Amino acid sequence: MNDILNEKNMMSNFSALTQKISLFQQKRPVVSLTLNIVHTYQMVNKRTVDDVTQQPIVDENGYVILPINFKIYEYEVVRLIAKGDTSAVYQLKHKDDFFCLKLSRLQEKFQSAIRNEMTMLNLVQKHSKLIAPRFVNALSIQNSQGFISDFYDLNLLQLIQMTQNQGLQLQYTKLLALQLAHYLQIMSKLQMTHGDVVPANIVMSSAQPSEVRLVDFSNGSLQNDFQ
Repeated sequence: MNDILNEKNMMSNFSALTQKISLFQQKRPVVSLTLNIVHTYQMVNKRTVDDVTQQPIVDENGYVILPINFKIYEYEVVRLIAKGDTSAVYQLKHKDDFFCLKLSRLQEKFQSAIRNEMTMLNLVQKHSKLIAPRFVNALSIQNSQGFISDFYDLNLLQLIQMTQNQGLQLQYTKLLALQLAHYLQIMSKLQMTHGDVVPANIVMSSAQPSEVRLVDFSNGSLQNDFQ
């Protein structure tokens, strides 16, 4: 008798377990669908967040901040080089070449300064290819005006610091002085002043430091609107 009761109980338990399994199997597609929906939402939401964080933003001081790897036409942002009083400067890459991007702060006086700088650079480039880095093109990002130019990886201030402030060799100093004098002579004929010829604004390539260029004409001026 006990064996029969045990068998009945076992069958009853087995039947209940079977029903639970069957019920779970019935619910499984719903559970699976729910999980898929949640996963899809998370992926879409993450992508949306990533898209937002990978877009340029404007900080409280009017600088346009570009994320690393952000694409500008065929160029890609490599790094922020510096924030100056009037603009932010970025290093860009296109294929195997590097370029410089200068973006003005959004305040009108800084926008006006960079427009003036672009006018001066275009004028300089018409008369000499040596004075300033090659002007590539103008652009606007987040209402910030700017331009792309050739990139030089070293400036005179950095070069002096590399000598532990011991100074440069006399022959090299004479070479730089002659170049700068020639550049300033040309600019004088164009009725143009740079306004900030300091070591940090005298740039060169580390591969060829004997040739220098002038950058940052934002404090410069053109007399009598000479063009």
